[in-house]
Amino acid sequence: MKKGEIWAVKFHDHCEDGREIAFEVFGRVVRVGKRSVTLASWDYAGGTGKRDRDNMKTFCLVLSCIIDAQRLRVD
Repeated sequence: MKKGEIWAVKFHDHCEDGREIAFEVFGRVVRVGKRSVTLASWDYAGGTGKRDRDNMKTFCLVLSCIIDAQRLRVD
């Protein structure tokens, strides 16, 4: 994954009783780290909201929890 790309990511989440549940998020990659990736599912058109992150909805996913990922678009 590279910054700016649009991805569909299926990942394992947890709930309070300890069961793993599969979830899916769609978004633009805004950060790639050694152990995680951050996707913005609500982002400014073209990813232009670099200065104003208040209106963005982001998800930080631990790479080891990702089940499947598909690149949807590259800007």
